Amino acid sequence: LERDYILLLGICAMTMLKRWAARARDNHRKGSDLERRVKRILESEGRPNVRTNVLLKDKNGNLSEIDVMCGYRFIPGSQLYIECKAYKKGNAVSLDAVSKFKEVLLLNGIPLHRGLVVTTSHFSPRATTIGVTTVAGEELLSWERASAKSSTRRRRIFYSLVLVLAAIVSAK
Repeated sequence: LERDYILLLGICAMTMLKRWAARARDNHRKGSDLERRVKRILESEGRPNVRTNVLLKDKNGNLSEIDVMCGYRFIPGSQLYIECKAYKKGNAVSLDAVSKFKEVLLLNGIPLHRGLVVTTSHFSPRATTIGVTTVAGEELLSWERASAKSSTRRRRIFYSLVLVLAAIVSAK
């Protein structure tokens, strides 16, 4: 009987571990999807040097990962540092999560106005009051639509210039 009990416990533990691993893979995939989505938005806005999963070393020698970053370090004021939180609707991004990102910015000497926390859900009320810009689900959709429009406008301008240049070259 004791042996059967131990076997049953082992089976239950394995089942729980498999479920936990599947949930962890799903959460990682959702986070990566949001990072790629934000990267596409920034690229369609014409932001330079957009990268994901950038490691920064702070003044104490600790490494921190920035989900999405754009701009050049050698051009002051061109950088944007973004933390992505892919939460289910109804789950708020906490003050702790935003505070942790704020601390990463401060430890790396990055001005708070250069940091952005993006979520697919919403923020707890206090999380939006600590000096880091926050972008919640609906704002993210609006940002995405606006960047798509600006991207289309830029392409039209570019192709118009190409046509004008082609006409000039063919006229010679």
